[in-house]
Amino acid sequence: MGFVREQEISIIRLTGGSIDRATGRPTDKVETPGTLCGSIQPITGEDLNKLPDGYRTSDLKVIFTHEPLEEDDKIIYNERTFRVEHEDEWDPGSSTIPHYRYVIKREDLR
Repeated sequence: MGFVREQEISIIRLTGGSIDRATGRPTDKVETPGTLCGSIQPITGEDLNKLPDGYRTSDLKVIFTHEPLEEDDKIIYNERTFRVEHEDEWDPGSSTIPHYRYVIKREDLR
C-alpha cells in the first residue's frame, strides 16, 4: 500500500565510518546513493510552529517514507539537496499505512 503522490526518491546515505583500531583515528564515511519510496509535500503551518523561529525563512518540506531516515541522509528532490531537520515522534506501527514523517531542510541555504 502506498501514499498519495508516492514517488521514487533519491537519497545519499553516509555509511561506514568507524575508529581505526591501529591508529585510534576515525575513518571517513562513504556516500552511498540509493532510492526509497515516499512522498514529499509542502510544509504546514503546524509543522513550522514545532521548529525554532529561524527555520521559517528556510526551504522546508515534509517527507513521508516507509523506512526510517538517518540524520546524515541527503534527499535529492527537484535537483536540490535536503537533510533531515526534525523527526515526528510517533509509532509508525499504529498507522493504517505504516510510515515515518520528517521535516527536511534544503542544504545549500543558510
